[in-house]
Amino acid sequence: MGNSVFSNCTSLTSIYVPFDKLAEWANGPLSDNKAQLAVKLTANAAGPANYSTYYYGATTSLKPNLVADENTTVYKAKQKDASTLTLTTIDDRIIPDATAVVLKTTDDEIVLRYTETAATGDFTDNILEGSNTYKEVDPDTYYVLGQNAGNIGFYVFTGHVLAAGKAYIPVSSVSGMAARGLTLEEDGETTGIDNFAPTLPQGEEAVYDLQGRRVEHPVKGIYIVNGRKVVIR
Repeated sequence: MGNSVFSNCTSLTSIYVPFDKLAEWANGPLSDNKAQLAVKLTANAAGPANYSTYYYGATTSLKPNLVADENTTVYKAKQKDASTLTLTTIDDRIIPDATAVVLKTTDDEIVLRYTETAATGDFTDNILEGSNTYKEVDPDTYYVLGQNAGNIGFYVFTGHVLAAGKAYIPVSSVSGMAARGLTLEEDGETTGIDNFAPTLPQGEEAVYDLQGRRVEHPVKGIYIVNGRKVVIR
């Protein structure tokens, strides 16, 4: 398709293209109508919300930013401790080129639109990474977004090929005790808690902290009791 191919389509509001073709379209067929460009992602249900991740680094001269729809929250991630990631909201919802993010929506789909607005979010401490193409890896060397017993988090990837356009975390970049899964804490609030209790449940004496260490005298906080996360208040 040549330049300005949709220039007379006055009712056209959106053109959805593959995530890895958006920069190409913005440089070519839609050079005069970039605002119509968008990427649509499928979100996976996890409790009351739906989650996905996103990454793409443009290989063209134009490095487009994307802004998420109003139903979607954009997060960066940083390590809190050996088994917890803190997700921090990006207020302007703008994803710069070549930046990996976690996305949470109240809808079934996520729409990311081309924007010429400059991003204001600070991603300097973001430990999420991504790849434009499918990436062959050794098992147990990366964390990927997933669910375990209904809890959303980043879990050790046991396969051999990471998906293109998704965010992941190298196991080698997580310091401290190795963990099979990383609990998500959204802006200071931990997700995926199975039980909330002012005291320990009766008869359950084996209590562990999030690093897997047994605790004899727990105080207020989050612990693992019989394989479940429990908040002691």
